[in-house]
Amino acid sequence: MARQNQAKKKTRKQYSREFKAEALALAERVGVSAAARELGLHESQLYGWRVKTRFERSQSETERAQATEIARLKRQLAEQAEELAIVKNVWSAPGMQGSNEAVGDKTFASMYPACLRCPRAPGLDGIRAHGSS
Repeated sequence: MARQNQAKKKTRKQYSREFKAEALALAERVGVSAAARELGLHESQLYGWRVKTRFERSQSETERAQATEIARLKRQLAEQAEELAIVKNVWSAPGMQGSNEAVGDKTFASMYPACLRCPRAPGLDGIRAHGSS
């Protein structure tokens, strides 16, 4: 007799995502108990689906926030790499080793006045300080 019961074991019903979403929307409108009765489900199924849906939604929001932060950091890194490359080119150019040596009709001070006015490190030290940050 025991073997016959095992052979007739009930299989679980599989519900589609669409059905679950519609069932949860109905539960929001009329309540979980009424929705479960109307759909022929157990209340615990609806509660479980709701918890799982909220968890998945919060995970996707977290992933989106992380992707936004990663993109912002990549842009910032690219900008800093570009600034560093410019400073390296300026620093390695002939005639730029001194802070006021002329190259053509421009002086270093006229080409990079912000670095020379830097309150943290004026002059060439200002360029080194900005380039290494």
